[in-house]
Amino acid sequence: MTYAPGELHSVLWHGDGTYNVAKVLLVEDRGLHVRIYAEVFEERPGYLPGDLEVGSPYDGSAFGVSHIPVTVGEFERWEPQLLHTEEVAPAELDGYEHWRTSAKDTSYLGEEEPSVIGRLASRFKRG
Repeated sequence: MTYAPGELHSVLWHGDGTYNVAKVLLVEDRGLHVRIYAEVFEERPGYLPGDLEVGSPYDGSAFGVSHIPVTVGEFERWEPQLLHTEEVAPAELDGYEHWRTSAKDTSYLGEEEPSVIGRLASRFKRG
């Protein structure tokens, strides 16, 4: 499957049967860069559920991830279903820019299971 910047998908990100919304920020040869919103849904949303927030781990509420690099294979394991497409705002790329300038070695983006990216993603999941 191919993906495009700005796509918002419902995803099984936590692995516990609940759903989040993920936004594709960038598409590269080695994978995707996505944002995971904080809102958790017991059932897969069939439409974009209003304003979404990334949240913060410092305010005691649920939180997502402003940027995470994933392989296409890893993203597809989250069983994405397209909800909506919108522009990617420049501010949404701040996490990507910080990652890109600080990452010493991004070769792990080309790996598949068991992947460093999968292990990194699991650190941000609840549970």
